[in-house]
Amino acid sequence: MRVVWSQEARADIRAIYAYRARFSPSGARALLKTIRSRALQLQDFPDSGRVVPEMNNPYMRELIEGDFRIVYERFPDRV
Repeated sequence: MRVVWSQEARADIRAIYAYRARFSPSGARALLKTIRSRALQLQDFPDSGRVVPEMNNPYMRELIEGDFRIVYERFPDRV
């Protein structure tokens, strides 16, 4: 299973990093590493996230990592 990041997700990651790096560059790098690691677990476990409650769509799922929601859509060959 491939993990494909949308343009919006890439922009969000950049914004999270920029904000956090103002206070702690090493903390920002560690946070992004953790978020990416969680997202990459979807390669092996694409259904590991729960269904997003407010979307009522079984293919829209989310992982929770700290204060962040990693929302993804499940396709047959990618997330």
